[in-house]
Amino acid sequence: MVVCARLGPGELHNSKGTALNRMRRHTATIVATFMASSLVSLTPVAYSQDASAEGSLSWGIRSSFNNYTGGATKLSDGATRSDTSFTFPLVSQAFDESTSKLEAQFKGEVLYKKYCKNAGTKDPVEDDCSLDLSMKNPKVVIAPEGSYMEATVRSKQYTMGQYFSPEKPVRIANLYTSGAQFTDSEGKISWSDIATALTPDGVKMFSDFYNENEGLDPLGFTYKGKGVRPAGDQGGLRTAAQKWTAPKDYDRISRPFLYGEKIVIATAEYGVTLLDAELRLIAKKELPIDKLATVAFNASTGELFYAASEGSSDAKTLMKVAVSGDGIGEPTSVGTVPETIRGIGVDPDSGKFFAISAESGDDSARESGGHLTIFDKSQDKRSIALPKTAEVLGAKVIDGESVYAKIFNNDDFAEVAKMNDGTFIFHPGAAVTLEDNDIATKGFLFSIDLNASDDAFKYMKGSQYLERTALSGVSTDGETILRSTHFGRGGAQMLKYADRDVSPMTESIQLSGGELWAGSVFHDGKIVQLDGRKGNLNWLNPADLKVEKSLPITNGRETSNRRHGDFLINKNGDVYVQTLDESTGDLKEYYVLTRMTDMSKPPVAKSDNENRLKEIERREAEKTKPSPSGKIIGIVLGVLGGLSVLSFFFQNHIRSFLGL
Repeated sequence: MVVCARLGPGELHNSKGTALNRMRRHTATIVATFMASSLVSLTPVAYSQDASAEGSLSWGIRSSFNNYTGGATKLSDGATRSDTSFTFPLVSQAFDESTSKLEAQFKGEVLYKKYCKNAGTKDPVEDDCSLDLSMKNPKVVIAPEGSYMEATVRSKQYTMGQYFSPEKPVRIANLYTSGAQFTDSEGKISWSDIATALTPDGVKMFSDFYNENEGLDPLGFTYKGKGVRPAGDQGGLRTAAQKWTAPKDYDRISRPFLYGEKIVIATAEYGVTLLDAELRLIAKKELPIDKLATVAFNASTGELFYAASEGSSDAKTLMKVAVSGDGIGEPTSVGTVPETIRGIGVDPDSGKFFAISAESGDDSARESGGHLTIFDKSQDKRSIALPKTAEVLGAKVIDGESVYAKIFNNDDFAEVAKMNDGTFIFHPGAAVTLEDNDIATKGFLFSIDLNASDDAFKYMKGSQYLERTALSGVSTDGETILRSTHFGRGGAQMLKYADRDVSPMTESIQLSGGELWAGSVFHDGKIVQLDGRKGNLNWLNPADLKVEKSLPITNGRETSNRRHGDFLINKNGDVYVQTLDESTGDLKEYYVLTRMTDMSKPPVAKSDNENRLKEIERREAEKTKPSPSGKIIGIVLGVLGGLSVLSFFFQNHIRSFLGL
């Protein structure tokens, strides 16, 4: 029996959509011949609710699983469903002050019965179904030595038709509270955004459908009583409540930039959004940014440059829009370039900006080369013709793309980054097959010097490599370069930059855990990586790319489905990282920018808060300021008051003189 994932209308034709790609991956796991088996009886454990118990657990289990299966078949014993999660009422809770251990027991059952033999003619609850999974009476344990959730489970194993049905509750998920939110408000304890990951028994609950340590949905719960955050949670990164959800689904690239204490986000085929440091909306503007979000941002001036694309037309027009602290201006045209814009860069020191352009297609693109167009502050430009692909590589080209443009599977944008010596690197992500090679040559990097006259655009010969893995992502600290991949089995390589060329510091390395690079940032001597496979932030040693520390984050898994560029770390140590939300119920995945605050550092006074105080002070002063008519009345009253004082003085003086 073949089990297919359920997609919404219009999803199947989208061969590039993440929903279909994930369906293919998951279906490959599910497809099997199922053996008929009789249902195994299970005596339920009935929990009676403590009359004083007040609280609930909210958990979506795993949104993608709900999306592909169509959701739970039946809820019972108090479990209810909202748009994004299941709710389980609290039965009892106990907190041990001596050990800081909390145990909270909830009740309710969630039952999935799908792909049934008599679908449409028999109640699936009574039918023999290939997917038969029950999770009931979850219990949350929060403790310094490790937190987890256990539940009573019963799950048909796809490949054998037998049931995983332990007699006692088993641990199905590990809980990671260090990044979660905890509040104690007059004895009401509230936990939210607790990251969760599968245990070995949790994997069996899903019939080996997912892997151990793979992320599940975040959970939250409340109760009345005592509780504390585990001692090991103090300090470090913590998820903030306020998040920003992109106006388009996860397939549309959203690229964030730091703008002082604010965040500017350019979203492909939508426009620009301005957020404050807490991710609250300040302004947004719809703009025709091309589908690869080919943009550059000048954080010194607030100017955002982008390749404009209306419909399917090639983006040859370079546009600019000014972003201020409280709004977004109107776009203006900077000029056009000879071919489709592949990359944009801006130098905040000189105010110069540039665009690399190249033709679409394969043979024609390789033969026509491309152009580097440099603009100064006054928008005067000079255009430099770039050599053909064969001339750049000094070899005969058999097949492939232009070295300046990724044509095939062109869902990845080209990278442009500034180096410490004032030059820029351009990474188009192209692949070219040369004579006598059966593997495409990849990794082409180019150096751009805006002040050079004869060698403004230079090929970095040490960048090319001959391997099957395409390292499409690029990050740099200005001296070293990390290039990585967000698909397949993962992989990364470190390069040393010097004299406008590079040399390998490491070979291409696949991390031990098979991590996929959804993004990375150089910070405090480490590389911080977002692993899109497990949903962790990892701190790596740049010398060997070994993971030294790891932090699970809520909804961090599958963020490598689409490369959105590097995430952000501001001067206060706060991390702004993309997460993936698929709990909206429309079978789509959404880019959600999540802020993780560094609790190990003291709070920093925000300049915008000070400005707000000044504004309040000014307004209050305006309220108490007398009007012009008020001034006249005040003067008259002042004169009359003065006369009254004089009258009183003279009357008393005369009385004293007369002896009255």
